[in-house]
Amino acid sequence: MSSRARNREANSTTNSHPSSNTRASQKRQREQDLPGTVVVQGRTRPADGRRPTTKVQDNLVDENAALRQQVATLQAQSGRRRKRENRQAGLRIDLDEDENEYEEEEIDPEHGGAFTSDISSKGTYRRESPPPKRLRRAGEPVEQGWFQQQAQGSARDRTPYDGEDDVGQQAGHGADEMSGFSPMQGADTDELPGDRPNSEYANVGADVDADVDADAYAEQDALNAAKPAPPYAPGIQPGKADKASDFEAPVKHMLLTATRFFEARQVSQHGIPDFTQQMSYAAASWTDAERLHEAAFKLTNDMASLIKARHSNVRNDLLTVTRNVLVRLFKFEHTSPPPGNARGPQLDLHKQAVEANKQKYWELRADDRFAYDEVDENGEPVGIAQHPSILEIITQRWFLAGTSIGTIAPSFFNPIRLETLALILAILEHALEEWKNGMFESIVLIAGNTLKTNYQKHLSRLEDWRNLLPAAAKKWCQSLFDAAYFAAEGHMYGEEPAHGLDESAKARELARLERLNQEFD
Repeated sequence: MSSRARNREANSTTNSHPSSNTRASQKRQREQDLPGTVVVQGRTRPADGRRPTTKVQDNLVDENAALRQQVATLQAQSGRRRKRENRQAGLRIDLDEDENEYEEEEIDPEHGGAFTSDISSKGTYRRESPPPKRLRRAGEPVEQGWFQQQAQGSARDRTPYDGEDDVGQQAGHGADEMSGFSPMQGADTDELPGDRPNSEYANVGADVDADVDADAYAEQDALNAAKPAPPYAPGIQPGKADKASDFEAPVKHMLLTATRFFEARQVSQHGIPDFTQQMSYAAASWTDAERLHEAAFKLTNDMASLIKARHSNVRNDLLTVTRNVLVRLFKFEHTSPPPGNARGPQLDLHKQAVEANKQKYWELRADDRFAYDEVDENGEPVGIAQHPSILEIITQRWFLAGTSIGTIAPSFFNPIRLETLALILAILEHALEEWKNGMFESIVLIAGNTLKTNYQKHLSRLEDWRNLLPAAAKKWCQSLFDAAYFAAEGHMYGEEPAHGLDESAKARELARLERLNQEFD
C-alpha cells in the first residue's frame, strides 16, 4: 500500500472519534490529572469543589475555628470540673446543648403561696448507679447516720478545690467574736432571730452546728430516720430523682423552698462553700422548709444533693446582676466593630468607645478602686464597700420584690454580713475583668484559686475596716439592709405598713375640705 493510502486510512480512523482529539477535551483531561492546588484560582474550581477565597477570608475562617476550639476547651474543662465536684455525691449534671446553663424548670406551688411563686429549679440532676455494698467485718463499727457522715467531712468527700487553703469559716461558725458587732448574727445559736414579727416566717434559719458532739448528731440521725419517707412521683424509684418535680407535693415545694434558704446561707456565711459546708447548709435549709410548710419528711441523699447542687448557680446568678450594674453605674459602653471592612465615622466611634472602656478599666483596677466609694485629697481610695453599686447589687439580687429571699428570711441579711460584701466584691472584680480589652468578653466563673483568693482578700480588708470603728461599721451594714428592705416592702423592717392617714395628713385634708365647703356655699 502506498504512503498516501496509509495516510487516508489513518485519517478516517481518527475522524471516527472526533471528540477525543478536541482541544477542550484535552484541556479537561489535563486539569483532571492535576492536583486541586495546581489549578489556577478564578478560572477553575479546586478539586474539592470549594469556591476560591481571598486571603482575608481565609484568615477569618482560621480565627473563627480557633475561637470555637477555645470555647470547646473551656466547656470541656468546666464539665470535667463539675463532674469532679459532684462525683463523691453520686451526681451527673445534664447540661443543655450549649453546656453553659442548666435547664430551667419553674414550678408554681399548688397552694398559691407567694413564698414559692418565683422559685425555679435550675438543673436536671440524675444520680449514678449506687455503689456496691460490702459486708461489715467482725468488730467493725456500725455504719453511721447521715448527719454523722456529713459532720466528719472526710477527705474523700471533698472537691479538688477544697484543700487546706480553703478560706472562710465552717458552717455555723460565721459569728464574729468581737463584742458589739456580729456580722454573722445568730449563726452560733440554735435559731437565727425571727424574721417577720407575728408571722408564719418567724424563727426561720436554724443552722446545723459543725461542733455539736457525736451524741447530738446521732440524735439528729434518729429523728431523721423516724420521719416518713418522701413520696416520689409515679414511675420514679427512690434514689433516682433528677429534679424537684420527681417528688409529689408537698415535698416538691419543700425542696424548692429549701434551695432558697440554701442560697441565703451561702451568700451570708461562705460564698464558696466546700462539700461539708454544702451538706450542712442543705440539712439546715430542709429544716427551715419543714417549719414553713408544717410537714416533715426524711432527708434522703438525693434530696440533699438536689438542694446543694445550686451552689454554683448562686454565684452565676449574682454575676448576671453584677454585670448589668457595672455597665449602668460605671458607664461602660457595649460596642462592636462595624461589619465588613467599613471605614469612616462608625469605625472611629467604635475605637473611641474601646479606648474609653480600657481607660475606665485601668482606673478601677488601680488599687482595686472599684471596691471603694471615692478617693481622698492624696488620690487614695477610701470608703470600702460603700460605692452605690454595692447597694444596687444587693437590692437587685435579694430584695427585688416582696417574694425575694431577703424579705422572706431577712435574718440572713439583717444586717448585711461581711461575707456577703466580700462575695459581691469578688464577683464585681470578675465582672470588671471582662472589660479588660475595651469590649465585653464573657469569662467563665469558676470557683478556683483566683475567685477564692479574691474573696479572702476582700474579706480580710472588710474585717480590718470593721475593727477600726465597730459601731460605725455596724451602722453602715445595717443601713444597707434597711435601704434594700424598704425598696422591696415600702416600709422599714419591723414596722407595720401604714394603711391610713396620719394626724398631719388628716389636718391638711380637713382644711382643704373646709375651704371647698365654703366655696360651695
